Amino acid sequence: MVRVIGSGLDSQLHREARERALNVVMEARDEAERLLREAEADAEAQRASVLQESEEALADRERQALAQARLTAQRESIRRRQALLDTLWQRAAEGLRALAAAPEDDRRRMIANLLIDAAAQLAGPDWRIEVAVTAQDRPLLTRSFLADLGERLAAYGVSEIEVLDEDLQAIGGVVAHKAGREGSRQMVDNSWDERLAVARRVLRDEVERLLAAEREPDRAASTAC
Repeated sequence: MVRVIGSGLDSQLHREARERALNVVMEARDEAERLLREAEADAEAQRASVLQESEEALADRERQALAQARLTAQRESIRRRQALLDTLWQRAAEGLRALAAAPEDDRRRMIANLLIDAAAQLAGPDWRIEVAVTAQDRPLLTRSFLADLGERLAAYGVSEIEVLDEDLQAIGGVVAHKAGREGSRQMVDNSWDERLAVARRVLRDEVERLLAAEREPDRAASTAC
């Protein structure tokens, strides 16, 4: 190395070199600290993002679980209601079969009431009512019974009662046809089977309305969530 004796240049160069080295070290340290802070901030932001995503995913799973639980509860409610209705229909059918085996006087009264109901629905001037009953009930329609019944049916325009030869395929009850002079034929099915079927349809619709009313609050709560 070339040294300038007595000038102190070498000492100055050493100082400058040392200061520059220190400055470089300080700048490197500051840069490292800055990068570390940025890395920590980025990591915190990523953790916050992951946490938010986790919370949203958890909330979404909770909503799905709640919706599934409500659906399961609705299905179970429908299943239980259907089981209850099935039991009701079974008991009703058993009760109708018991009516079909009731004493003759009781069955005559029921047949008379059902025919009067049918005549009221088919009412018109001067018409013949054609009646179908089960083979078991046919012997109940005696001449005296039909004569007494004819007087009651006359109020609805019935001029004649005819018992059809074809047996009614049902538990019991009657089917009445209106035979008018104009040739038109109307029918009222007052068999026990048809009345039970009508009751089932009406009650089924009522149950559906009740279920729909129960589902409305669930939809509102789901929307609120």
